[in-house]
Amino acid sequence: THGRVAADGSASFCVSCPAGTFGAAAGAPNASAGCSACPAGTFGAAVGAIGLDSCSPCAAGSFNSRQGQTRCVQCAGGRISDDVGSVNASICLPCSAGEMTDLESGICVPCPAGTRADPTRAGRCVPCPSGSYSSALGAFECVMCPVGTSSRSGALAASECRPCPVGTRGDVAPSGLPTCVACGAGEYNDEEGLLWCKLCPAGTASSATSLTSESQCVPCELGRFSGNQGQTRCAPCPRGSITLERGSSNCTSC
Repeated sequence: THGRVAADGSASFCVSCPAGTFGAAAGAPNASAGCSACPAGTFGAAVGAIGLDSCSPCAAGSFNSRQGQTRCVQCAGGRISDDVGSVNASICLPCSAGEMTDLESGICVPCPAGTRADPTRAGRCVPCPSGSYSSALGAFECVMCPVGTSSRSGALAASECRPCPVGTRGDVAPSGLPTCVACGAGEYNDEEGLLWCKLCPAGTASSATSLTSESQCVPCELGRFSGNQGQTRCAPCPRGSITLERGSSNCTSC
């Protein structure tokens, strides 16, 4: 029967033509003679297929340079073809800037929200970096968040630009995008979204970073003082002087 061929020349036992081939004639003496390979530019997924029409042309965005194949080769990422039944990779052309290949449909689609066109490679999209966002399709640039805020990588909207949290301050990264950095030693910040950190008051000090409250600035112990704001440690009183209480900003002569 069509789609099946005699095995080892015996008409009493037939085998199905394998995927990638089709049966062209009945009563063939062996599988190699009775099954024909699907031509280049097509593929055959079914076992026991009948006729050349059972070989399907490669869809747009794919190709097949060899005969007898069970599937077609997809164009590489960032490349696409509108042609059907293609036989080599030369038909795979780059997507335009601001587009990428949709893996399911095999067509070029705009870069999704939260991404932008890769400036180094056509047909590729990259996530918006931290400190920016993109709500548009096919964006070439991401929108910068205001200084004093930041966002996750791949942010989709301006609402994802969040104020810098307590214990940090707003800054600008070397990339030119806003970022949040920890308050340094001798500093604290108890408010969100500030561009500066507050200094621990005189009479206190702190070697820790990212403090979120003035109460975390440690008062100087007896015999030590800090005369200025923003100190990382308290200094000992000079010989012949003392402090009368903790948290002193100066020493008193004996």
